[in-house]
Amino acid sequence: FLFVCCRFYKFNGGGTIRVQGRRISLQDGSAILAVTLGSGDGGGITVRAAESVQVLASSRNVLFPSIISTNSQARSSGKAGDMV
Repeated sequence: FLFVCCRFYKFNGGGTIRVQGRRISLQDGSAILAVTLGSGDGGGITVRAAESVQVLASSRNVLFPSIISTNSQARSSGKAGDMV
């Protein structure tokens, strides 16, 4: 689980999450998230794989699906980051 959050008091924006590898797999509720909750822009997410990226559906025992996401929460004035 990777998470970058730009909170209410931060005005310069969040950092970028960079994931690099040969084969990248998220499963069983794994998440890479970059979120803004206030006035700062959210960070971005860059995922680079030489062979493959898999985001697999959750199993019956996991409450949340696997996900890669950037977003701006309700009442935030900051923009969500980019995904590459």
